[in-house]
Amino acid sequence: MAEDNLDTASVMLKTGKYMYVSFMCQQAIEKLCKGIYVYTFNKEAPFTHNINVILRDIEKVTNSNDYKKYETLFATLTSFYIIGRYDVYKQKISKDLDNKSSKELLNKSKEAFVWLKSLQT
Repeated sequence: MAEDNLDTASVMLKTGKYMYVSFMCQQAIEKLCKGIYVYTFNKEAPFTHNINVILRDIEKVTNSNDYKKYETLFATLTSFYIIGRYDVYKQKISKDLDNKSSKELLNKSKEAFVWLKSLQT
């Protein structure tokens, strides 16, 4: 499902639906993080959409220094999830998203996705 969300983000970029690019990137990363959490700890992931909160415990056991590289991206993606849920903010954030910023967000999300998948091995 996480990979499907990332693919959907790519399709949304092509159609100019930039708000959905950000939301699908967030969903892809969150789902992958929760999957990694379940895989790593053999228990249900925390009930949160905050990607950094989900990754805190994972980061401790992987001893990966790469987490800091993506911490800001994960905070940004989390904010898109929260803001995207409230109509009053959707219009406001939509004005800040364009092809360039959405493409950059998608590319960074794809890079983080690859890194996260490497943690499972």
